[in-house]
Amino acid sequence: MAKIKIIPTRSFFDGEQTFAAGEKYSVDESAAAVYIREGWAVEAPAKEAESPVADGGEAEDSGNASGEGAARTAMFNEPLNVFTNPADFGETVMIDGKEVNAIFDREFMTDSGFGVAVANADPQIIVTEDDLPEDVKSVVVIARGKRYAVAETDFDGCGMVVVQLRAIHDKPTY
Repeated sequence: MAKIKIIPTRSFFDGEQTFAAGEKYSVDESAAAVYIREGWAVEAPAKEAESPVADGGEAEDSGNASGEGAARTAMFNEPLNVFTNPADFGETVMIDGKEVNAIFDREFMTDSGFGVAVANADPQIIVTEDDLPEDVKSVVVIARGKRYAVAETDFDGCGMVVVQLRAIHDKPTY
């Protein structure tokens, strides 16, 4: 069977081999077709496919201060929107009038604000950092037909954000 040169768009493991995002690999034609169809990889351009390092990312790497190199850097450049895709388990919400894909969650959780465990059943959304406006605390979020204010944000440092929501009531709740 013919070999196809691919470049993974995100890191993944297919049961036999680990593929790092941005590296070049030579794989069977049928496997390449699956990886490309699923959006996990793209076919390497002809010039790159002929490169002597196209068989598993053994390229010379200048690395960084810790010696980890480009493979680690590429891991954080993955397309994060795949996690909030409405075709899977995401949904569309409005953040400050802009449609954004997010994961809406009403899971009961413990909020450890000020070092004290407090139960919290307020909803939250998980979005990509790029989808949030600069001043996220002042925006209105509309999810599942209800209006929410942003109570807290928790940036994970890798591009995703958990946004804790509080319902906005039209009438005072005494």
